[in-house]
Amino acid sequence: MEEKEVAKLFFTDIKQFAHSKSAFFASGGSRVRLHGITVENRELEGQDLSNCDFTGACFVKTNFSGANLTGTLFRNTHFEWCDCDSANFSLTSFSRAAATGFTAKEANFREANLFLFRAPGAKFDGSCFDGADLSGAKLSTASFAGARGEATFFTAAVLDRAEFLSARFHKAYFRRTELNAAKFGGASLSHSVFDEAKLIDTDFCGCDLSFADLRRAMLKNTLFRNANMASADIREIDVNEGDFFGANLKGAFLTRVEGAEDRLEHEKIKSDALMRARAREEGVEIEKLEFPEIVDFPRSTAK
Repeated sequence: MEEKEVAKLFFTDIKQFAHSKSAFFASGGSRVRLHGITVENRELEGQDLSNCDFTGACFVKTNFSGANLTGTLFRNTHFEWCDCDSANFSLTSFSRAAATGFTAKEANFREANLFLFRAPGAKFDGSCFDGADLSGAKLSTASFAGARGEATFFTAAVLDRAEFLSARFHKAYFRRTELNAAKFGGASLSHSVFDEAKLIDTDFCGCDLSFADLRRAMLKNTLFRNANMASADIREIDVNEGDFFGANLKGAFLTRVEGAEDRLEHEKIKSDALMRARAREEGVEIEKLEFPEIVDFPRSTAK
């Protein structure tokens, strides 16, 4: 079956669409293109929409709950009040997409590309972000309560007033991220990087920040009460602007320590290089996005 014939079934028979799509891929097809379409009030719950290309599409009040969207492209796509709870977005691209009223609780965003995704107030509670890239995303007031991720990139993202209550992000990259008034109460953030992040009125009470890197972070009325900051790097921050009452600072780096500089430089290169690589893929100039002083490292360093 030709690609155009398969695409038509998306509007007429969604179950047959999934079947025909599989046959299309088996015959050598790579992706079903549905560019620029508009979908309103559609029930796509539990459907197989993997490896489709919805670039430039618009989805209004569409239910994607439990749908399989692995490897699907939503580049420059617009979402309005869509329900994506428990959907599988692994390896999916939301690059430069925008959303209003976006809900994706208990969803799978493993290795997804959310570069420059704009979704203020989005709900990601309980979702998985292992290896996901949210560099430059604008997600102020978003909720990541109970979410988790390993090596997740939030480089230069805007997460002001976002909530990460009881979240678990190990080795996450919050380099140059805006986290003003964000709430991390009880979150596990061990080995994460907050280098040059803005942490004004941010709440880390009761968090696990062991081995975290907070060098040059901007603090003001920042709460670290009862946080575990064992072996954390807190050099070059104004400790007078933070509340460390009851925090565990055993082994924390307060002055220059041999080897710590190399670790910081490695983390900077890794996060900045990934953002550069994403920008090149999407044809975006970093300088025009107002991410200051990001060095152009070789593409080969991005993983």
